[in-house]
Amino acid sequence: MDVWTSLGYASQINAWRLKLDNRQVKPFAIERIKALRMLLSGKYKVPAPDSPSFKGAERAYGGKDAYKRAKQSGKTKLDYNLWVEVRTPEFKQWFGDFEAVKGVAMLEGQMPMNLDGVEPVADQKEAEELFGKFKDIPNEHDGRKVTFPVNKVGKILRHKGFGMEKIVRAFDSLFKAAIPMTSELEEPRPGHKDHTSNIAGYHHYVNNFERDGKTYYIRFTVHGMMGGHGKEGQNLTHSASVSDVTLYEQGAEKGKGASLILPASGLLTRAHSEGAPLDDKLAQWFEKGKENLRGKTDPQTGEPLASEIGLR
Repeated sequence: MDVWTSLGYASQINAWRLKLDNRQVKPFAIERIKALRMLLSGKYKVPAPDSPSFKGAERAYGGKDAYKRAKQSGKTKLDYNLWVEVRTPEFKQWFGDFEAVKGVAMLEGQMPMNLDGVEPVADQKEAEELFGKFKDIPNEHDGRKVTFPVNKVGKILRHKGFGMEKIVRAFDSLFKAAIPMTSELEEPRPGHKDHTSNIAGYHHYVNNFERDGKTYYIRFTVHGMMGGHGKEGQNLTHSASVSDVTLYEQGAEKGKGASLILPASGLLTRAHSEGAPLDDKLAQWFEKGKENLRGKTDPQTGEPLASEIGLR
């Protein structure tokens, strides 16, 4: 895997290159390409607070509002600038994805939530009524409060491979206990509507549950909306995807791990899978969570120690 792919920008950069001469790419995207080229050339330096990489991570993760929550709850011991820096793609490429390492360990140590007693919703209308009550649901790990928009019910119920109507009633409980995976910046993508003016980034969460004798993973994708005056905006559930735990176990045994980095949704139905499809974004997260980190992390927060950050 080359560095473009490992950083998650391969498909975007290839498309952006075609548009540079026509000036169809925003300055932010051009600066991101330049920054990544610097990394490839070996000229990479610590991202300055005014660099595209730093600003992108700051925006994606929720800025000072998110940092304040983390600091108050003991989830970070770093100062603000270091908290942002360790979340830049360049730092994770150098150090390793400490968020994935911590998250995978948490998920593996968490008992699946049994949902056999959850009554399926009768139809979309009933699911919409439920979503109307799912407002400002706090995640117990990072404190982010999420609202489930009624207009996303149809999309979620149409999820292929698993009957979402069976577990919709438990969405609030599933999200509350879900493990934070990562956050990523909303950036312009060729062939897609530009949402950068109202969406700051995407936040991914994962949980596990049992239903009808089988164990599944559920991944929530949350839109982090833009807020005014530098404040974090509202967080709205964008999608939810369910996949069979055994697919990841089989993939590890057969060498069929994730080979793609997909934007936002990341859901891919593989030819070798049956039923609930393999979620490539989740599969890749599991792979990153098993990698060796370059340095030591804080046993309480899972973040790189401040002393380790200075070793570059």
